[in-house]
Amino acid sequence: LVGIFALLILFLGAMLGQMQGIFTGSGLTPEEQSSALAMGRIVVIAVGGIGLLLALAHLLSGIGVLRRRGWARILGLVMSVLGILVWTLALVGNIVASTQRIPAGVLADSGLTAEEYRSLIGAGWLFGVGISAVALAMYLFVLVVLIRRGREFG
Repeated sequence: LVGIFALLILFLGAMLGQMQGIFTGSGLTPEEQSSALAMGRIVVIAVGGIGLLLALAHLLSGIGVLRRRGWARILGLVMSVLGILVWTLALVGNIVASTQRIPAGVLADSGLTAEEYRSLIGAGWLFGVGISAVALAMYLFVLVVLIRRGREFG
């Protein structure tokens, strides 16, 4: 899944070069717009590259664990701890974001009522919390299994 997300992020980075009208009405000059897009593209592609490296580490760890290699167990433990940290932050971030009040000017020009806005945010919150909780549970499971089954790695 990390690899799929990384590929999607890389695709987004490639598409950033094509989004010339994204800053329309922002008051930025064309040079500032192209600089912002170039900088954003570099950041997005770097994040996608890091994601691909993490996906490769997950893949190598999984293959090594199936072959009962000790290095793969260590790599799996490290990747599990990193995954737990990331998904715990995502879960806490989703929960904290759901408790924030709606600023007064947000809905002025949106065409949404406060109730419609709350229902949209509620659906996003449920999705975010659900995905975060499932991913956190998966990493916790892998961590516990790799810790408890350490004797099988010689």
